[in-house]
Amino acid sequence: MPITRFHSLLLAALLWGCGTDQTAPPPAPISSLGDLVEHTTFADEGLERAVRVALNQPRGPLTDETLADLDTLDASQHAIGDLSGIGRLTALRRLTLGANALVDYLSRSDSEDILLITSDKIDKRIQQGRWFKALDAAGVTIQIWSIEQARLPAWIKQRMQSYQKSIDSDAASLIAERVEGNLLAARQEIDKLALLVDGDKVSLKDVMDAVSDSSRFEVFDLVESCLSGNSERVARMLRGLKGEGAEPMSIFGALMWEIRRVCSMSHQIERGTPQDKVFAEYRVWQQRKHATSSILQRHSARQLQVLLQRASIVDKVMKGAIRANAWDLLENFLFRIAGVRLQSFPKQ
Repeated sequence: MPITRFHSLLLAALLWGCGTDQTAPPPAPISSLGDLVEHTTFADEGLERAVRVALNQPRGPLTDETLADLDTLDASQHAIGDLSGIGRLTALRRLTLGANALVDYLSRSDSEDILLITSDKIDKRIQQGRWFKALDAAGVTIQIWSIEQARLPAWIKQRMQSYQKSIDSDAASLIAERVEGNLLAARQEIDKLALLVDGDKVSLKDVMDAVSDSSRFEVFDLVESCLSGNSERVARMLRGLKGEGAEPMSIFGALMWEIRRVCSMSHQIERGTPQDKVFAEYRVWQQRKHATSSILQRHSARQLQVLLQRASIVDKVMKGAIRANAWDLLENFLFRIAGVRLQSFPKQ
């Protein structure tokens, strides 16, 4: 087999935004580009055509800045046998290839590159498909059974019982929210709490006290201050985290996890769903309800959607696709969420 190293899982998607308002306009029809499509950038003509169709740019140079605008690529209607150069799409989060294209790629490629494909659960019916069998034969399929976010608090409670201790629901939810599905981080917090708490029950206060000096949890305190609209505390904490050597991407990632949730909640509330019911559905724990209510009062669903669009600019700056000061732009973004009126925001 020409591909010597290959990890096959499936296709991954990271979706920005929320609600129906986020739907992007469809790319230009393939036929509309006709014979005008140039073949200058990618080794595979089908890949070049797919990229140019998605960008609606049939001619001209495809610069790194232009390619950085592409986060979704549907190449299912193009015959592609070589994915060389796909790494230039630095913002790409979703790639769609037809089953035949995957099989053809495996049969024709002589690349030494590692191709990593990830997906949600693959059922037995899909595993019997020709394309999946070809992927599995070419490399290695690794199944990793994750714990859903909604079930993580229960897992934390069960894990705590191994230390002959129980933990409050709010405390378990706080840990689950802040480790963002990272089981190793969750286990480390449980192990630490088991050593620090003398009694047989771990409370929310115990969790807050135990992590008060942790920079990772300070990030979430910053996010909560931002949601609450406390701009002075946001500025003070951001300066402190920067001075301690924190990475702006870790702050941005935690912030966006919350903003997407709030955006989805806002859409449901504006459609008439009672706020208490929405909070229950999204498992907003008691001490976070004030901050969440505050941002929902400050920003409409439409305004939150605009913030998500601006978040894409921040993301590109963090990844180096746009030249700007990441810390300054992050502070600008945090202030806008907190309700501070600012004059300008960098353009893409």
